[in-house]
Amino acid sequence: MAQDNLHWLKDFLQDDLYLLPGDNVAIAPSETAAVSANQQPEITEPIAIPAEQTKQIIFNCLGPADSGFLILTHYPGEEYIAAAHLQPLEGILGRKNITTGGFTILNLAKQDVVSFNAIIQYFVPQRLLIMGADAIPDGLQMPALNTALQMADVKVLYTNNFEEMLPSDEKKRAFWAEMKNF
Repeated sequence: MAQDNLHWLKDFLQDDLYLLPGDNVAIAPSETAAVSANQQPEITEPIAIPAEQTKQIIFNCLGPADSGFLILTHYPGEEYIAAAHLQPLEGILGRKNITTGGFTILNLAKQDVVSFNAIIQYFVPQRLLIMGADAIPDGLQMPALNTALQMADVKVLYTNNFEEMLPSDEKKRAFWAEMKNF
C-alpha cells in the first residue's frame, strides 16, 4: 500500500485492518486522532531485535553420526576407545555383520555435553550400547546390566566396560548372550 494513502484510510478503518505486515508505519492511537487530512503520519523505522543464538552442540565421534548404532564409552586417556578394546569390539560387531561405518563410538570423557536428550537428538540412534557405568549419560538412570530395554524409539543395552569384561569369561558370555539379539 502506498504510504501517502495511509492517512486517508485511518479515518475509515482501524489501523489493524488497513496496515499490511510489510508497511513500516507505526501510528499511536493518540496520533491517529490528531492527524488531519493535510498531515502525513510519522513514520518510524522498525527496531531490529537480534534473535537469541542457541549454542550448537558438536560431538567428536568415531564413525558416521547417522549410523543408527551408537556406542557410548568412557576413556579419559583416549580419543574414542583404547586400541586394545577396539579390536574385540569390531570382532563382536563383525559377528553381527556390523562393519566399520555401521556404528559410531562416542567417548563421553571427551565431551562437554553428555546429556541423554542431547545425545539422542544429535545422533538419532535406533540402538544404543553403553559400555560401563561411567558411560551412562546425564539424565539416564542406570539400566539393568546386560538387559536390552526399549526407551522411546531407542533400544538400549547397558553392559560392562572392556576393562571389566575382558578378564571375565562370565561377563563376556552374559554380554554376548544379549548382544546376539540386540
